[in-house]
Amino acid sequence: TSKPVISVVEDLIYEYQVAFNDAETPLGDLSIRASTLPAWLDFSVGKNGTALLKGTPNNNHVGFHEVVLIVSDGNLSTEQRFTIEVINANNKPFFVSNPNTGAQINVPYVYNIIVDDLDPEDILTIEAIRKPAWLNFSVTGDKTAVLSGTPSEEETGAHHIVLRVRDKENASTEQEFYLIISKQPVVTSFNIEIDEDQIYPFSANIFNNNFNDVSNLA
Repeated sequence: TSKPVISVVEDLIYEYQVAFNDAETPLGDLSIRASTLPAWLDFSVGKNGTALLKGTPNNNHVGFHEVVLIVSDGNLSTEQRFTIEVINANNKPFFVSNPNTGAQINVPYVYNIIVDDLDPEDILTIEAIRKPAWLNFSVTGDKTAVLSGTPSEEETGAHHIVLRVRDKENASTEQEFYLIISKQPVVTSFNIEIDEDQIYPFSANIFNNNFNDVSNLA
Protein backbone atom coordinates (compact mmCIF):
# COMPACT_ATOMS: atom_id res chain seq x y z
CA THR A 1 0.00 0.00 0.00
CA SER A 2 3.04 2.30 0.27
CA LYS A 3 4.49 4.40 -2.55
CA PRO A 4 8.23 3.86 -3.16
CA VAL A 5 10.92 6.53 -3.07
CA ILE A 6 12.40 6.50 -6.56
CA SER A 7 15.46 8.76 -6.34
CA VAL A 8 18.38 9.57 -4.06
CA VAL A 9 21.56 11.66 -4.36
CA GLU A 10 24.81 9.73 -4.01
CA ASP A 11 26.32 9.66 -0.51
CA LEU A 12 22.93 10.43 1.05
CA ILE A 13 20.77 7.87 2.88
CA TYR A 14 17.95 6.26 0.92
CA GLU A 15 15.01 5.04 2.99
CA TYR A 16 11.68 3.54 1.97
CA GLN A 17 9.20 2.52 4.68
CA VAL A 18 7.24 -0.33 3.09
CA ALA A 19 3.64 -0.98 4.19
CA PHE A 20 1.50 -3.91 3.04
CA ASN A 21 -1.79 -5.61 3.98
CA ASP A 22 -4.57 -7.89 2.74
CA ALA A 23 -8.23 -7.35 3.57
CA GLU A 24 -8.82 -11.10 3.65
CA THR A 25 -5.66 -12.25 5.43
CA PRO A 26 -4.31 -11.43 8.90
CA LEU A 27 -1.02 -9.49 8.81
CA GLY A 28 0.72 -12.30 10.65
CA ASP A 29 0.00 -14.66 7.75
CA LEU A 30 1.53 -12.36 5.11
CA SER A 31 5.14 -12.54 4.01
CA ILE A 32 7.30 -10.11 2.05
CA ARG A 33 10.63 -10.47 0.35
CA ALA A 34 12.88 -8.59 -2.06
CA SER A 35 13.48 -10.66 -5.18
CA THR A 36 15.54 -7.96 -6.92
CA LEU A 37 17.69 -5.53 -4.98
CA PRO A 38 20.89 -3.51 -5.65
CA ALA A 39 23.86 -4.41 -3.49
CA TRP A 40 23.93 -1.04 -1.71
CA LEU A 41 20.39 -1.51 -0.33
CA ASP A 42 19.47 -3.51 2.78
CA PHE A 43 16.01 -5.02 3.19
CA SER A 44 14.51 -5.90 6.56
CA VAL A 45 11.04 -7.06 7.59
CA GLY A 46 9.35 -5.28 10.49
CA LYS A 47 6.15 -5.85 12.43
CA ASN A 48 2.47 -5.33 11.60
CA GLY A 49 2.82 -5.33 7.81
CA THR A 50 5.95 -3.22 7.50
CA ALA A 51 9.41 -3.56 6.00
CA LEU A 52 12.34 -1.23 5.38
CA LEU A 53 14.63 -0.55 2.43
CA LYS A 54 17.67 1.46 3.48
CA GLY A 55 21.13 2.17 2.14
CA THR A 56 23.66 4.80 1.06
CA PRO A 57 24.80 4.70 -2.58
CA ASN A 58 28.19 6.08 -3.56
CA ASN A 59 29.64 7.43 -6.79
CA ASN A 60 29.95 3.93 -8.26
CA HIS A 61 26.17 3.49 -7.99
CA VAL A 62 25.15 6.54 -10.02
CA GLY A 63 22.43 5.44 -12.46
CA PHE A 64 19.26 3.36 -12.33
CA HIS A 65 18.57 0.34 -10.10
CA GLU A 66 15.61 -2.04 -10.34
CA VAL A 67 13.82 -3.20 -7.20
CA VAL A 68 11.14 -5.91 -6.95
CA LEU A 69 9.24 -6.61 -3.72
CA ILE A 70 6.84 -9.55 -3.42
CA VAL A 71 4.04 -9.89 -0.86
CA SER A 72 2.34 -13.30 -0.44
CA ASP A 73 -0.49 -14.78 1.59
CA GLY A 74 0.76 -18.30 0.92
CA ASN A 75 -1.35 -18.78 -2.19
CA LEU A 76 -1.38 -15.53 -4.11
CA SER A 77 1.34 -12.92 -4.43
CA THR A 78 1.64 -9.32 -5.55
CA GLU A 79 4.72 -7.52 -6.87
CA GLN A 80 5.79 -3.95 -6.41
CA ARG A 81 8.32 -3.18 -9.12
CA PHE A 82 10.11 0.18 -9.36
CA THR A 83 13.40 1.82 -10.32
CA ILE A 84 15.59 3.97 -8.07
CA GLU A 85 17.70 6.66 -9.70
CA VAL A 86 20.97 7.46 -7.94
CA ILE A 87 21.76 11.06 -8.86
CA ASN A 88 25.36 12.15 -9.23
CA ALA A 89 26.72 14.71 -6.78
CA ASN A 90 29.89 16.61 -7.53
CA ASN A 91 32.94 15.11 -5.82
CA LYS A 92 35.96 17.17 -4.80
CA PRO A 93 39.16 16.40 -6.70
CA PHE A 94 42.12 15.14 -4.70
CA PHE A 95 45.90 14.72 -4.81
CA VAL A 96 47.22 11.24 -5.53
CA SER A 97 50.91 12.15 -5.21
CA ASN A 98 52.84 13.13 -2.08
CA PRO A 99 55.77 15.55 -2.25
CA ASN A 100 59.36 14.96 -1.26
CA THR A 101 59.85 17.61 1.42
CA GLY A 102 63.64 17.64 1.47
CA ALA A 103 66.25 18.86 -1.04
CA GLN A 104 69.91 19.94 -1.17
CA ILE A 105 71.51 23.01 -2.67
CA ASN A 106 72.75 22.66 -6.26
CA VAL A 107 70.80 19.39 -6.67
CA PRO A 108 67.75 19.42 -8.98
CA TYR A 109 64.42 19.01 -7.20
CA VAL A 110 61.44 17.49 -9.05
CA TYR A 111 57.93 16.81 -7.76
CA ASN A 112 55.66 15.05 -10.25
CA ILE A 113 52.14 16.04 -9.23
CA ILE A 114 49.22 13.67 -9.85
CA VAL A 115 45.56 14.49 -9.13
CA ASP A 116 42.27 12.70 -9.72
CA ASP A 117 38.49 12.96 -9.31
CA LEU A 118 35.78 10.36 -8.74
CA ASP A 119 33.72 12.09 -11.44
CA PRO A 120 35.42 10.76 -14.58
CA GLU A 121 34.16 13.51 -16.90
CA ASP A 122 35.31 16.38 -14.69
CA ILE A 123 37.83 18.89 -16.04
CA LEU A 124 40.56 19.59 -13.48
CA THR A 125 42.77 22.65 -13.07
CA ILE A 126 46.04 22.41 -11.11
CA GLU A 127 47.55 25.61 -9.70
CA ALA A 128 50.54 26.64 -7.62
CA ILE A 129 49.07 29.10 -5.10
CA ARG A 130 52.36 29.66 -3.28
CA LYS A 131 55.92 28.67 -4.16
CA PRO A 132 59.48 30.09 -4.04
CA ALA A 133 60.72 31.91 -7.14
CA TRP A 134 63.39 29.31 -7.92
CA LEU A 135 60.76 26.59 -8.41
CA ASN A 136 59.07 26.33 -11.79
CA PHE A 137 55.51 25.05 -12.09
CA SER A 138 53.98 23.65 -15.28
CA VAL A 139 50.94 21.57 -16.19
CA THR A 140 51.94 18.44 -18.09
CA GLY A 141 48.59 16.69 -18.66
CA ASP A 142 44.90 16.53 -17.74
CA LYS A 143 45.72 15.31 -14.25
CA THR A 144 49.45 15.95 -13.93
CA ALA A 145 51.84 18.83 -13.33
CA VAL A 146 55.44 19.27 -12.20
CA LEU A 147 57.38 21.42 -9.74
CA SER A 148 61.06 21.60 -10.59
CA GLY A 149 64.11 23.71 -9.90
CA THR A 150 67.62 23.75 -8.48
CA PRO A 151 68.07 25.64 -5.21
CA SER A 152 71.19 27.70 -4.65
CA GLU A 153 72.94 28.24 -1.34
CA GLU A 154 70.81 31.35 -0.83
CA GLU A 155 67.69 29.16 -0.75
CA THR A 156 68.83 27.22 2.33
CA GLY A 157 65.97 26.88 4.80
CA ALA A 158 62.23 26.19 4.68
CA HIS A 159 59.97 27.16 1.76
CA HIS A 160 56.18 27.24 2.05
CA ILE A 161 54.37 25.63 -0.91
CA VAL A 162 50.62 25.46 -1.55
CA LEU A 163 49.12 23.63 -4.52
CA ARG A 164 45.45 23.52 -5.48
CA VAL A 165 43.33 21.35 -7.75
CA ARG A 166 39.77 22.41 -8.65
CA ASP A 167 37.06 21.07 -10.91
CA LYS A 168 34.68 22.85 -13.29
CA GLU A 169 32.27 23.54 -10.41
CA ASN A 170 35.10 25.08 -8.36
CA ALA A 171 35.20 22.30 -5.78
CA SER A 172 38.83 22.27 -4.71
CA THR A 173 41.48 20.62 -2.55
CA GLU A 174 44.80 22.10 -1.45
CA GLN A 175 48.10 20.37 -0.77
CA GLU A 176 50.32 22.35 1.59
CA PHE A 177 53.87 21.50 2.65
CA TYR A 178 57.27 22.95 3.56
CA LEU A 179 60.26 22.12 1.40
CA ILE A 180 63.46 22.09 3.48
CA ILE A 181 66.64 23.01 1.60
CA SER A 182 69.90 21.97 3.27
CA LYS A 183 73.57 22.16 2.42
CA GLN A 184 75.40 19.01 1.43
CA PRO A 185 77.25 17.26 4.29
CA VAL A 186 81.00 18.02 4.51
CA VAL A 187 83.73 15.54 5.44
CA THR A 188 86.99 17.10 6.67
CA SER A 189 90.01 15.59 4.85
CA PHE A 190 92.87 13.98 6.73
CA ASN A 191 95.87 11.65 6.23
CA ILE A 192 96.45 8.40 8.10
CA GLU A 193 99.69 6.39 8.20
CA ILE A 194 99.67 2.79 9.45
CA ASP A 195 101.87 -0.25 9.03
CA GLU A 196 100.83 -2.80 6.44
CA ASP A 197 98.78 -5.75 7.63
CA GLN A 198 97.66 -3.79 10.69
CA ILE A 199 94.00 -3.17 11.60
CA TYR A 200 93.25 0.50 12.23
CA PRO A 201 90.00 1.50 13.98
CA PHE A 202 88.37 4.46 12.25
CA SER A 203 85.43 6.74 12.97
CA ALA A 204 84.35 10.02 11.37
CA ASN A 205 81.86 12.78 11.98
CA ILE A 206 79.94 14.24 9.05
CA PHE A 207 78.82 17.81 9.63
CA ASN A 208 75.85 19.55 8.05
CA ASN A 209 76.86 23.22 8.01
CA ASN A 210 73.27 24.41 7.77
CA PHE A 211 71.71 22.78 10.81
CA ASN A 212 74.83 21.81 12.79
CA ASP A 213 73.81 18.19 12.53
CA VAL A 214 76.47 15.57 13.19
CA SER A 215 76.33 12.03 11.79
CA ASN A 216 78.79 9.52 13.14
CA LEU A 217 80.34 6.81 10.96
CA ALA A 218 82.38 4.02 12.49
